[in-house]
Amino acid sequence: MTIAWTSERKLEHALSLPWTVQVTTEDGEFVARVAELPAVVACGETEKELQASLYEAMEAVLEVMLEHGDLIQPPANVVLPWLAGFDDTLGDITYFEIDLQADSKAFEHIRASATATVSHVPSLAHA
Repeated sequence: MTIAWTSERKLEHALSLPWTVQVTTEDGEFVARVAELPAVVACGETEKELQASLYEAMEAVLEVMLEHGDLIQPPANVVLPWLAGFDDTLGDITYFEIDLQADSKAFEHIRASATATVSHVPSLAHA
């Protein structure tokens, strides 16, 4: 039996991918942009605010793209399973569980040089 990918499942999967997040500081705030999703821009005065803002921005942009059937450019070496013809019989896929706060070296680098590239996206329940 073939199980179709629901919009919610596609969104959940897309949010778990290893997106390329570029973090800089501008006017004393952290600013994050997703290289593969130019419409995603998030900011926050603290790392925690940035995480929450980034998650919300990515969720909103990906949700609209999925609703409109827009092509999502996945990260390098990633295939979106619903586009490759795979059904959702894999059950619960092991998703990337990434927390930008846990990547303290990246944030230390940001503080030191005001720019960094982090190859993850925060995986938050909702901040």
